[in-house]
Amino acid sequence: MIEKRWEIYTEKQLLTARIADELGISPITAQILVNRGIATVEEAKKFFQLDLTNLWDPFLLFGMDRAVDRIIEGLKNGEKIIIFGDYDVDGITGTSLLIRVFEQIGAKVDYYIPDRAEGYGLNQGAIRRLSLSGYTLIVTVDNGISCFEEVELANSFGIDVIITDHHEPPKRIPNATAVVNPKLETCNYPCPYLSGVGVVFKLCQALAQRLNSSKLAQFVLEQIDLVTLGTVADIVPLLGENRIITANGLKKIKTTLNLGLRELIKVAKLEDKEINVGDVGFVLAPRINAIGRLDNPMLGVELLTTRDPERAAKLAEKLDLANRKRQMIEEIIFKEAVEMIDEEGLDKGYGIVLASEDWHSGVIGIVASKLVERYYRPTILIAIQDGVGKGSARGIRGLNLYEALTHCQNYLENYGGHELAAGLIIEPGQIQQFREEFEQYVKNVLTIEDLKPYLKVDARVDLDELDFALLEELEKLEPHGPGNPRPQLMVQNVRHEHRLVGVNEKHLKLQVFNNSKRIDAIGFGMAEMVEYLKKHRKIDLVFNLNRNIWNGQENLQMVLVDLKPVENGPVEKFFQKAYEFLKSAEERELKDAERNKRQMLEGLRKDELLEKIRYLISNHPYRPQIEEILVRLLQNKNILAISTAVVDISALVKCFTAYQVLGDRHITCMVYPLPMLVDIHYESMNSSLKPLGLRVYKAHGFLTLKESEELNRAIEAGEVDILLLTPKYLEYFLSKFKKLKERIGFCLVEEAHHMGLTCSLFYSDYYRLSQLFRELNDPLILAVTPAADKEIIAKIVESLGIDEVVIDSYVRTNLAISDQRNIRNKEDYLLNVVRSGEKTVVYVSSPEMSVKIAQKLRERLPEMDEEIIYYHEGLSLKDRKFIKDLFKRGKVKVIISTAIFAAEVDIPDIRHVVFYQLNFNFTEFKEQCWIAGVDGKQSWIHLLYGEYDKKINELALKNRVFERDFLAKVYILLNKTANKQGQIFLTDRELIDKLNKEGFYWVNSTGLSNVLGIFTELQLIKLTWQGMQRVITLLPKPKQKLDLSSSIRYNEGITEKKVFEAYSRTALDEDAEKLLFGYTAES
Repeated sequence: MIEKRWEIYTEKQLLTARIADELGISPITAQILVNRGIATVEEAKKFFQLDLTNLWDPFLLFGMDRAVDRIIEGLKNGEKIIIFGDYDVDGITGTSLLIRVFEQIGAKVDYYIPDRAEGYGLNQGAIRRLSLSGYTLIVTVDNGISCFEEVELANSFGIDVIITDHHEPPKRIPNATAVVNPKLETCNYPCPYLSGVGVVFKLCQALAQRLNSSKLAQFVLEQIDLVTLGTVADIVPLLGENRIITANGLKKIKTTLNLGLRELIKVAKLEDKEINVGDVGFVLAPRINAIGRLDNPMLGVELLTTRDPERAAKLAEKLDLANRKRQMIEEIIFKEAVEMIDEEGLDKGYGIVLASEDWHSGVIGIVASKLVERYYRPTILIAIQDGVGKGSARGIRGLNLYEALTHCQNYLENYGGHELAAGLIIEPGQIQQFREEFEQYVKNVLTIEDLKPYLKVDARVDLDELDFALLEELEKLEPHGPGNPRPQLMVQNVRHEHRLVGVNEKHLKLQVFNNSKRIDAIGFGMAEMVEYLKKHRKIDLVFNLNRNIWNGQENLQMVLVDLKPVENGPVEKFFQKAYEFLKSAEERELKDAERNKRQMLEGLRKDELLEKIRYLISNHPYRPQIEEILVRLLQNKNILAISTAVVDISALVKCFTAYQVLGDRHITCMVYPLPMLVDIHYESMNSSLKPLGLRVYKAHGFLTLKESEELNRAIEAGEVDILLLTPKYLEYFLSKFKKLKERIGFCLVEEAHHMGLTCSLFYSDYYRLSQLFRELNDPLILAVTPAADKEIIAKIVESLGIDEVVIDSYVRTNLAISDQRNIRNKEDYLLNVVRSGEKTVVYVSSPEMSVKIAQKLRERLPEMDEEIIYYHEGLSLKDRKFIKDLFKRGKVKVIISTAIFAAEVDIPDIRHVVFYQLNFNFTEFKEQCWIAGVDGKQSWIHLLYGEYDKKINELALKNRVFERDFLAKVYILLNKTANKQGQIFLTDRELIDKLNKEGFYWVNSTGLSNVLGIFTELQLIKLTWQGMQRVITLLPKPKQKLDLSSSIRYNEGITEKKVFEAYSRTALDEDAEKLLFGYTAES
């Protein structure tokens, strides 16, 4: 499907309002009238006046007086008169109408229609034959305006010619007895776009007036069905008289007295149907056209003029057969033309000109139209027969085909037509030069943008404006066709639900909706659009509104004309990609960019380096106390920083770490008490420092096998710049890698108060840090804690060799707390917070929950769906950076995140921090709180978690912390599962299924990975890979009872569980104010 340009009519608000008010119609309907060229209220009223009495006086047509007088003269004198028609529906119906009218007044006239082999319009051979037959008056129908030489020849034979035509007049008008054409410059007829049969209709009306015969006048009006058939078939604008003719003719066709037309309706299986413009144009007219294309067009005239019912039935069958044959030929030509276009690459040019000796000249016009629909290029197809090329041309907006052919006339024998359709005759030897000249002309006239099809949109509407009252108004605008197309309305930014329907699921069925209304929509043949719909939550639609009656129920329905997915906003893009990561090509580009940036930074002087790093990481000044910490570190002094300014401390640490790595080539170690905190801060450090080319790793007991192998390789290769880890793993790595000791130059100790709290779960681990740092030749140390009394400060200073203590006295008095713990309707409460429109961060306990809650909020607050987004560690660094930027600029107002956001954020105007679920430790809680109101303005902390959330976290911890009995049962299961060589080739899913069957329904892939990690550290198993297949190999069973504490992973899991137990009691029971402003250490 070719992408279309949507063009919306310019609104003329004053005129639209005036018409709507005067006529008592909706502004939408009034706007459509204005779009149809209505310029006054009177014209608008006239638009709805479709009675035949509103037809114009036929004598307003220039040349009508002379034409009527000459015909009456001929009739009185008994001259031989012949009607010279055309082989299309317009010409056949016009010829038939004139015959019937002449018959009505008792005049015997003949008619002649050249077949397509003979060519279009008057020709000299025919005129010579007519002269020999004694004809003295020729009346043309739907042709003759370009036949200057042919008329001259007729004049020389004493034959008078009356031209009735509606095609574009050339510069030289034939010297005929009378020329009746509403397009003549000398003609000011109010309806200049009559069809050929329309002009004949006016001629017949004029005859009735001049003969003063009311009976003939009534008879002429009764032929309105024939006039409508030709008018619709010739695709003229259905405005003015054409609209009146068609409206009345459609009513007449259903009950027509014309025997031939009645039989045609029967073979087309339209007897029991309310016939509309589409039925006339696409069902009846093609059957008449087919006989003109493939056989003798005079059979079409015979069908519409016969008085014999049996003959009418036979002729109708003949036309129907010709139409089926035409369809087969058309399909063959179309297929061949497409193959030629694709082979020659003509769709890349501006115009298409094709020729073949195998094509039928009567069908190429239809095929040309279909090719224009497919490629949207001006298209000319030429059928070569007996050494003569006969071409049919179809155009596009912006190019006048008649003018284009005039420009290329040196290569043509003859040509004629309209702006969008034309015919030509050419010698085969001229085709190639004509093609080149035509291509160059089109290229000079059209732009690339012109080669995109356009779609005119009448009005933008809201779904809420669509109702039966509007539909009834729109129905009064019928009949529709060129110049008065079916109103095409547009709705924007609507959500949708979709499915495919119909045979072979070719059609698209939609329900489109906003906050208050749903409407069905159907897109016929639009199944291919379903792929776009899957990727886009909102769409814009152009549609016709109609009524759908099914099972006795009547409903509004949109019939789709076109649809465009609304470009996903930055938030929607993340919901579509959810957990996708960057593609490998993007990753390579990113690595190259990081490497180049690192090389650039390493080449700077140290003073330039620090300034550049501060600009890249956190481009805002530090408060004085934080600046003092940086100054002391630059003086190589060990610092203890006591501060609750989480955001500022985080920025400081990132800047100084980058400075150490890039300036002194030192490794930085960052120590955190819990693996969860390592994970959170690793993501934050990686997000900020990886783009500078720094290599950040983490180490704790819950690394996957792949992560552990990657870390070991990086340490061995000297490719580690920053290592975040727990105290146990610092001890482990220092004993394993001597290279590491030599390069560590800076150490960060987070939660340093554990060194002075003998009751702390981490006291022993932190106490040993002093010894470990001495093994490192006393690296520079920054110890950080949110609070500490004098005794704890003294212990930290003594243990770590602190040179200076910097106390940040900044107090967050602008924070208020809303205690809604165990609230029953916390989703509703959250909605009220989000509706404030202020920047809000909502904390949840898992990535899955961040997506789920964000989706719920977007569903319940559709007006804010582009302002709500999720955030978690599963997103790429690029994605997280993009989200933070949107949040910072206020494009996104609400972020649903895991704990990671607090470690990465540097945004001062966050007004609400919501704890939707319970986190896992007090350190997380404090860090998450302190991101609110950094700018000093009033901000809120909302506690919405409860006992249920505690149970959720306990379930999550079950996959990190294991009882001895459970581990024993898993080990027994592995032994039962292993083959004779002690190997197990089962996937995670297969092993989990076995554990689930044993009653351990809560085990997931994370839990299994941790169990296998513990067994590996206890040397019970060995994990290897054979290609993509993981292999678990059982090692010899230990002779003595295992000491589980020798597994770091096991120990850290037990510690995390104890920390959560202590924290959850406090978080659920402690006074809210104390939670926020007091200090409670895990103990």
